[in-house]
Amino acid sequence: MKAVAKDVKKHSQGLCEAMVRNESESSKICEEIKMNHKEPKINKEKPLIIKPKEKQDAMKTKEDLNKNVDPSDLKISNVQGRKSGTIVIQSENESERDKIKTAIANKMSDRYEIRVPNTAKPKFMAFGVSFKYESEQLVEMIKKQNECLQSADFKIIKYIQVKKYRSKYYNFLIETDVDTFSAVLKSEKINIGWEKCRVQDGMVVSVCYKCKGFNHIATKCKDEEVCLKCLGNHKTMECTKEQINSVSIAFVQTKNLI
Repeated sequence: MKAVAKDVKKHSQGLCEAMVRNESESSKICEEIKMNHKEPKINKEKPLIIKPKEKQDAMKTKEDLNKNVDPSDLKISNVQGRKSGTIVIQSENESERDKIKTAIANKMSDRYEIRVPNTAKPKFMAFGVSFKYESEQLVEMIKKQNECLQSADFKIIKYIQVKKYRSKYYNFLIETDVDTFSAVLKSEKINIGWEKCRVQDGMVVSVCYKCKGFNHIATKCKDEEVCLKCLGNHKTMECTKEQINSVSIAFVQTKNLI
């Protein structure tokens, strides 16, 4: 019996040590990702969309633009072709975009749809609010208690009730403009009542812990296992390397852009 008890104790101790190592490795990986993470640039200017009314390729649309519209007096920063002959035009500012739109519409509106897309406003989520407030009350509280939101235009999109054990709390999804969105995420937390609530981007993206891709989960993943440390086809916790490779982070980031 003493021998069995000794073996069980030894096995339990080894298991505990392995759990501590895995937790330590996960912390190192998270910290490395944070250090390598760069805040994305947000393009505030809406582009101009030139879409043909009949199916054709983008080269045909460019040919029509060259033939009908003189670009010498237009401040165009970028032109990209899309499927079905659509052209996306970026300008230096809103005023220049409207000038380009008028110039193209005067010559080509009979064969093309020329429009500015309705882009969705950014949203952020505020977590861990103990009480459910009415939208108007919550907006007033947030404005009074947070300098970066005092003069901002924002609205409450929805609230999510979360139950955990015997307690419950609320998460609020808030829509605002680009500048306010950036300022809020930079602050990391906002004041709501007597609480300091964590905030993060309201865009929910699922992450696969098997291949490290986005928009699907491991149980439905058809790709091979990818180690976040060395890019090998094994689980990250089984990797013998001591540190995460920054090239691996770049690979995972690039993988999710393709």
